[in-house]
Amino acid sequence: MIRLRREVYSLDPCEHGGRVEAESRRSRRPMLEFSASLNPLGPPPLPEGWHSRIEHYPDDSYAELKEVVAGFVGTSPECIVPGNGSSELIRLFAELVFERGDVVVIPAPTFSEYEFACRLFGASVSTVPADELLDVSTRGKKAVFLCNPNNPTGTLVAREDVLQLAERCSHTGTALFVDEAFMELADSDESVAPYVDEYESLFVIRSLTKAFAVPGIRVGFAITHPEVASLMNTARLTWTLGALPEAVAVEFMRNAHPYLERARALIRQERAFLEQGFRRLGLHPEPSSVNYMLVGMGEVDSTLFCEHMKAEGILVRDCRSFGLGGRYIRVAVRTREENEQLLDAAERVLERLTS
Repeated sequence: MIRLRREVYSLDPCEHGGRVEAESRRSRRPMLEFSASLNPLGPPPLPEGWHSRIEHYPDDSYAELKEVVAGFVGTSPECIVPGNGSSELIRLFAELVFERGDVVVIPAPTFSEYEFACRLFGASVSTVPADELLDVSTRGKKAVFLCNPNNPTGTLVAREDVLQLAERCSHTGTALFVDEAFMELADSDESVAPYVDEYESLFVIRSLTKAFAVPGIRVGFAITHPEVASLMNTARLTWTLGALPEAVAVEFMRNAHPYLERARALIRQERAFLEQGFRRLGLHPEPSSVNYMLVGMGEVDSTLFCEHMKAEGILVRDCRSFGLGGRYIRVAVRTREENEQLLDAAERVLERLTS
């Protein structure tokens, strides 16, 4: 048998939401998707007649994509590294940055892919409470990870605070990895992507998945110092994006701003509706700045609740995999009709579980 890296044998698989197709097949019924935190407007329209784009290899320099991304996030094309979704960029960062024995800092709770990638490439993970991350010592650390807005809590760190952490990381030679996958849907723009020229240790990732509600189109991009970006573009997989995903990304980002403004307005309105509804049911929604929220279940077991919600045809995210025990769920903010269905089903399930 082929012998793999020793780190592979101790890995636990990452858990994700967005399993609507698998759950629909298993239960033989359509499922309403609240476990994946996507833009509630759904994807923007696309032009017809794109079949000609698949007749040739994509341009591996991704020059057009980089130009559009640079304008979208406020930096230069030389700072952009394309990837097949943000997960590939997390893996690329870990592969190129870490050596066995390096120490990295990851907050808890947060997205599990960071720790998975770090351990895969031999790094040792130091976990700190998410609300203490900004004060963590960066000395002797190879990297610090920050998800902003954070998944699953929905908390948003101010740009000034992130840049202060970037300044400290620069002084200690520590990379600061900032995942901004949900930034386009947040209440305010706290992105640090425009500052990668000033902070050489800063590495920011973004994704089309959440902002444009297209998880089937795997497009992400990193924004980092031009010298680092050049090296990473050399090391990344050739043709990491197909021609169609690249074209979709360019089309969406060129026409993004009115669409995203409508989405943010809808999210603010419907998030308030859900918060009120969950409180009426005796649950405990946490404050959120984005298109999902963490909901405390009190004495109700989160796993049992999620299983009963599946029987109602609704997927919500059990937050055990985030290290939060069995007392929290995460739900996406969707349209009023869908949110009403969610609350009605939650009420029925809670009546069964607490009677």
